[in-house]
Amino acid sequence: MKKIILIASLFVVSTFSTFSQDLEWGIKAGLNVSQVRSMSSKGPVDDRHAGFYAGVLAEYRFSDSFGLQGELLYSKIEEKTSGDGGGESNHYYYHTWDYIVLPIMGKLYPFKNFSLEFGPQFGYMLSDEVHHYGDLKRRKFDFSIGAGAAYKIAGRVEVSFRYNWGLIELAKGVDEYNNTFRLGVGYRF
Repeated sequence: MKKIILIASLFVVSTFSTFSQDLEWGIKAGLNVSQVRSMSSKGPVDDRHAGFYAGVLAEYRFSDSFGLQGELLYSKIEEKTSGDGGGESNHYYYHTWDYIVLPIMGKLYPFKNFSLEFGPQFGYMLSDEVHHYGDLKRRKFDFSIGAGAAYKIAGRVEVSFRYNWGLIELAKGVDEYNNTFRLGVGYRF
């Protein structure tokens, strides 16, 4: 999984370097609101929890109406949950996870300063601070699909929001997926 993230990162950087004349670089940071969801119960497993993210971005504009944006972000998310897994697998836990995430968003510009974004996000867990009862082991690799929008409000300043739907189980054999809502601000150089 580390190789996949490294290859994807190198691809994004080399692609953007090739087209540097239409390339914008920037930084962004903001609020993560995460929630674990279960596919079988069709709903949330826990309450929403706040964290933060920060990192760099690069966007290549193919035309006035379409671009591709890659980001490299540090993301801290939390989860607090309790439940009855049946018999001996009762659990209560509080997790704080540190991730490096690589979203690659296609951006559609229906209006001059407004964009809609959609694309995959690859994540790699750097650390797993856990206080729990039970024997759950978190997966290191995460994959999600993101969708959102961004608006340039003052020249180089941009506000954005995005929702990421987790597609890989948090732990092997556990029907739980991480969903994250992001609200942030960015600055383009």
